[in-house]
Amino acid sequence: MNIKLEEVSFSYSQNEDSPPVLNEICFEIKNGEFVGIVGPTGSGKTTLLELICGFLKPFSGKVLLDGIDIYSDKRERMNFRKKISIVFQFPEKQIFEDTVFEDISFGPKNHGISGESLGKLVRKSLDYVGLEFEKVSQKSPFNLSSGEQRRVAIAGILAFDPDVILLDEPTIAVDFNGLECIEKIMNSVYLKGKTILLVTHDMDLIAKNVNRIVALKEGGIVYDGDKNNFFKNDELIYDLNLEVPEVIRFIRKYNLKNLENVYDIARIRKELRNTIKSTKLI
Repeated sequence: MNIKLEEVSFSYSQNEDSPPVLNEICFEIKNGEFVGIVGPTGSGKTTLLELICGFLKPFSGKVLLDGIDIYSDKRERMNFRKKISIVFQFPEKQIFEDTVFEDISFGPKNHGISGESLGKLVRKSLDYVGLEFEKVSQKSPFNLSSGEQRRVAIAGILAFDPDVILLDEPTIAVDFNGLECIEKIMNSVYLKGKTILLVTHDMDLIAKNVNRIVALKEGGIVYDGDKNNFFKNDELIYDLNLEVPEVIRFIRKYNLKNLENVYDIARIRKELRNTIKSTKLI
């Protein structure tokens, strides 16, 4: 599914003197891309996701999905909502049933799935996010940790099998194991040909996983392109109130120019140890 925004502007205020949250945004995301949306707090990142998935209507401009304006026809908008799913920054926003099983099965039930097929789908979705069916399916999702709630929320959207997945700060309040699990989920889904838009302040997560970066500031796009070029621009990163990823600081500290486009710090440390061992053997 192709996503295109044409001069999209949006404001939460009806006051014409209030600055818009987003101002004449133009960009396109092609099917199967993994895009990181970055920028300082208040730059419009979450609003952008909610416009793409049809929760908000732009004041001006068009949101086009596969070339169709999602606000030109209510039926088209409802059809596209089946193909796009969002995981909110706070999982309690989308968890509402009494048990984990009921929460994940809510969407599939509305699409006519029931019985044994429904049970298999819920089990598969929980397995995908690293949660054991027998341990959590009959628990209240509100009795789970925040990291587990986030994974239940992800399982719920994976049960829909959407074409586009929007993730808003998916690693907030998760431990290291939860972070690894979410990274694994994102990359597994991406390898299946899904389109992913990731909003996060975690620059290491961005550097390691996405292919393209769209940066927002004060409601406008200030960068849209290759992540390698983005992370070479320290002035822009500073201007956006973001941090240079740990992995890049590590590369610069040890002058590892041959690894400057490798963003997995575990792999870089391994390469460095192997280099040191080899040097000692000479």
